[in-house]
Amino acid sequence: MCKNQTMGSTEIPQIIPLTEAQVPDRLPLIRSLMASIAHHDWTRVTSSTDDSNIPDNHVPSDEDKPSETSLHTVTYCVSDFQALTHKHQHSFEQAIGQQQVWQGPSWAVLAISPGFTSCADKYPEFAWYMLSAGIDVIVVEHRGHGYSLRETSDLTSVHIRDWHCYISDFAQSCLHAYEMHHLRAPLCVWGHSMGGAIATGVVEEYPNLFSAAVFSSPMYLPRTGVPTSVTHWLARRYVAAGKAEEPALGKREFDSAMAQEEENVREGKDRGSRSAARQHNFREVRKSKLVEHTLNPTWGWVDQALNMDAQITSTQELAKVKIPVLLMTAGKDAYVDVPAQKKVAQKAHELGLAFKAFFFPGARHELFYDIDPIVKRYMNLLVEFYWQATHPAEAK
Repeated sequence: MCKNQTMGSTEIPQIIPLTEAQVPDRLPLIRSLMASIAHHDWTRVTSSTDDSNIPDNHVPSDEDKPSETSLHTVTYCVSDFQALTHKHQHSFEQAIGQQQVWQGPSWAVLAISPGFTSCADKYPEFAWYMLSAGIDVIVVEHRGHGYSLRETSDLTSVHIRDWHCYISDFAQSCLHAYEMHHLRAPLCVWGHSMGGAIATGVVEEYPNLFSAAVFSSPMYLPRTGVPTSVTHWLARRYVAAGKAEEPALGKREFDSAMAQEEENVREGKDRGSRSAARQHNFREVRKSKLVEHTLNPTWGWVDQALNMDAQITSTQELAKVKIPVLLMTAGKDAYVDVPAQKKVAQKAHELGLAFKAFFFPGARHELFYDIDPIVKRYMNLLVEFYWQATHPAEAK
């Protein structure tokens, strides 16, 4: 049986992540165990001619279409995770390896804000580590992603008419899941890429909602290959011409895009990650679910994303942040602008915010999908940061 943390321990939990070599065998088992304790909730955020609500705890099938009215969230509770040690003892021990398991009540709740085109299926491994450390997890599928409502009929495209919906959606979904599952620990947030930008906006708009925030490779400015002013000018022209829902980079089909990603990995050209095993696992999961075939940003999304970035990174908005923040930057990020993150960190310093920045030289965009030493350092920095933010007396 695995070693356990004891209730009331003042020792910061330590994470032992899967190595790249362990991912092919153990990650599918982790996914299976996590599916057995996943709670599916639906937060209604818009009206529709169809007045029917999807009931909470409705588990969507691979054939289900996105909701017309609601956002989909997946919640994992520490108490359910601990029960796995008895209910599925053999499988659990195979999956957990040498990782210690927290045995007391949860000490934090982590709301996950996924990146562009990502969904809840991206994060079972991430949530597994948080649960083992005593942290409940809520994964929100943003508008236009996964089983959440869409604003375009093309399931391969991500489109939004007003970026402010991302902010209010996320806050409502977190609160709905938190209350639905009678969670009591301090609520924290983690956001990656686009999700990091959304999390930044939520922390600014709702300064009392979270106790601590981590922004991982946040999209404070996307890298488009051309000056931002040119990109935004084009996006506005397309929107004004009634072409907001057209793919901004041309229409890409899912199967051919996945095949190209596999080829890039084989040739060592994957720009987003250095964990080929994790990327392959997620691609295989996505293939069977049409709602996860999102690939293409529309011109409307580009316009709204740049509007969001400009506002949330302004000095006026950043000054609204009242909680401890950890900014995690990948040195070789090909998708979002690293200098833009450094500018935000500098503004936060000038404002006197409780804002820490951590730089990973050589790492790529998805820090949690990087090489073994970085994944281990990354996960333990997260847990340590949340622990110190929620245990201020012990941190002194």
